[in-house]
Amino acid sequence: MEHSIGGHTLDEIYDAVHFAVGAFLTHRKNDDQTRKGGYCSVIDRINEEVITTFEVGNPAHGKAERYRQLSVEKALRLLETNEQFGHVTSWQSRDEQADKWGGAIIIGDFILSFSGFSPDLADEAVMIRAAHRLGWLNADEAESFANMNDNEWTRLLMAA
Repeated sequence: MEHSIGGHTLDEIYDAVHFAVGAFLTHRKNDDQTRKGGYCSVIDRINEEVITTFEVGNPAHGKAERYRQLSVEKALRLLETNEQFGHVTSWQSRDEQADKWGGAIIIGDFILSFSGFSPDLADEAVMIRAAHRLGWLNADEAESFANMNDNEWTRLLMAA
């Protein structure tokens, strides 16, 4: 039996993330053609475990391992800061000097995280758009995430 996450199979989650990444890559405002993919991680908040981490698109040459590590780091950091401070995005604990970036969001009992794009607001927007496609967020909830850090990428991808 395939693992179910929030009522969806892993294949459905992969498809939603690939859709959201594609929406970013083909958006006319995406002017960084060197970044064509990254890594997505899904964390179970209840059991505090990584369910899956997978490549999406074509990460920049030589960066795949870094994006994989950052994707997991963002999610695990959010797990910790959610418990300590009530954070719902990794942007809330972002610290450029410490190499800690945005890109992870809490959706119910799960954390979705992505690393690979610049700015990292785009990483977060991809996760919000994927969660919306899966029916885990409605448009108002996506806008609430966007308002937390004035994430224009979320608004652009939600309209895509």
